[in-house]
Amino acid sequence: MRGRRRRVVAVNLRLLDIDDYERFLERLSRAIKVDYSSWRREGDKLLIEMVGGESSIRESIVRLKTLLREYRRGASSGGLVAYSLRRVSREAGLAVPPDLLSTVLSAMGYRAEARGGEGVLATDAPWGLVLEVAREVGERLREVAAQPLATSSRKLVVAASILAGSTLDDAVRAAVEAGLLEEDEKGRLLVRGSWRESLKNLLKALQER
Repeated sequence: MRGRRRRVVAVNLRLLDIDDYERFLERLSRAIKVDYSSWRREGDKLLIEMVGGESSIRESIVRLKTLLREYRRGASSGGLVAYSLRRVSREAGLAVPPDLLSTVLSAMGYRAEARGGEGVLATDAPWGLVLEVAREVGERLREVAAQPLATSSRKLVVAASILAGSTLDDAVRAAVEAGLLEEDEKGRLLVRGSWRESLKNLLKALQER
């Protein structure tokens, strides 16, 4: 048909960090807006065929490149490396709250941002350290699960115990003594305010013990 063009784009899947392939294809289908499109996988390559007007193909390729940048392995953003949160949890062997992981890394002196909407942790911390901290966070969350603590309280004492090198029991006691945790009508210990804001005070209390 007059005015229509055909373009085939090859994507090297080895350069991408894709945890949910079906989700990736779903986003791919939304990015490509031409008269006709199809894709097929050949080994480590994904071949994407687009047929349509020249401008629609060009605009689709721009959107495709934007999408691929999100999935590119070790994609850098402002000096930070973006790691898939799903990949972190998978390789750490347990699910880790992104805000807790990023807070601990930040307190250790690294830049770290948990971007929940994008499903990534952006940080300048080495990958090995990210995994090490993720595993320790997960293990301590399991240990503290039996204690009567609200979710935010658990995050507070886990972060503080890791950063101060203390036990979880010491962190809980210090938080109570410092007035950072208070008991509710159900006997659970709640953080007074934001757990992140309370973290600095709890670390100070632990250092003074």
